[in-house]
Amino acid sequence: MPSHRVHRTCAELIGILGDVANFVDRLIDLGKCDTHDVGVRHSAVDLGEIKMPIVGGAEVLVGCLAMRGRLDEVHLRAAALHHLLDCVDGKIKKYGTAVAGDAFDVERILARCLSEVADRLRDVDMYVLPADRVAARKAAEMLIKPLYEIYNNHKDVLRRCVTLIAEEDVSKGVEPLGVYQYFNPLKELLVLCGEKYQWVKPSDYSRLYRLAQKLARKKADVFAVVEEIRRSGACRNHDLFFAVIEKAAT
Repeated sequence: MPSHRVHRTCAELIGILGDVANFVDRLIDLGKCDTHDVGVRHSAVDLGEIKMPIVGGAEVLVGCLAMRGRLDEVHLRAAALHHLLDCVDGKIKKYGTAVAGDAFDVERILARCLSEVADRLRDVDMYVLPADRVAARKAAEMLIKPLYEIYNNHKDVLRRCVTLIAEEDVSKGVEPLGVYQYFNPLKELLVLCGEKYQWVKPSDYSRLYRLAQKLARKKADVFAVVEEIRRSGACRNHDLFFAVIEKAAT
């Protein structure tokens, strides 16, 4: 997640007081309202071997703000922005910091995060009892409305915030090309080769992901690896397929 410094800077850029942003950030991130990331995560009751969600996350967050006398438009805006920026940070860590330099990628990340956060807030029916769904949906909409307002009216600020988050992630060691830019081309080849020659195993995907992480740290040329697998005929054999990737990753 972004630092509270970045959260505060972005909040101030859209007219939310820094003290309000700090209050909401601590509420969401430090588990002061039952669980970390409350709002997009849902509270659960322990029934022994299973934990069954019984309260929508948005309802918990809204109730938590109300108990502290902070249930108002500005605090709801701060909460909505917090979850949007957390999502952006996750995308940058996944796809790499270089995406912040591409206007199309920035727009795509913001649009995808808007949709994903709204869906997670709305997705309460499977978490609460039928009798509680009306209240849960109402609480979710209290956060979804400012979420869309921020997205629609402050796009320039959000673009700047993507840059701020990417710059901070660079300082944390996040690579320009995220692991999925290495993993996805290799996964496509794994599916093609493994299914065609009937050697792929379920555990191969996690093994491949770990190798993709090594390739990302090394800044290897993943397309050269793909080409070597095709050229050498390693596609036909499980051990040869992974040997080519492991050689490139070490």
